[in-house]
Amino acid sequence: MKMIGIALIIFLLVSCAPSPQQEISVDNPYAPQEGDSGLTRAKAYVEIADWSPADNKLHLAGSLPTPCNQLRVSFTQAEGKLTFDVYSLTDPKQMCAEMIQPFDVFLAVKNMPVKGISILVNGEVIFSQ
Repeated sequence: MKMIGIALIIFLLVSCAPSPQQEISVDNPYAPQEGDSGLTRAKAYVEIADWSPADNKLHLAGSLPTPCNQLRVSFTQAEGKLTFDVYSLTDPKQMCAEMIQPFDVFLAVKNMPVKGISILVNGEVIFSQ
């Protein structure tokens, strides 16, 4: 009988212990890629950076300097902050029309904690809980 009581206490202690926090991940088709090192970094003009806590999505809208620029969004997580760096890349050898190219993207964030996190886009806090 004592063994059952001890087993029950151990079970309750283990089941009440906090679970290890899952790593946050982002569905990001605009993440840096292997061939990026041969391209030149340029600006991406972010006009909308909006966080939707209901569905854990980051909405980014703005423009790239030319239609030849490729959108990139890098993501880092440290000390309660999710930081998104939005920029573009271009091939300096490629001829391209000088006209603004709009972008409008949504990035889904997985395993987002319920509280204690700030979201930054290009160094500016857009959400804090």
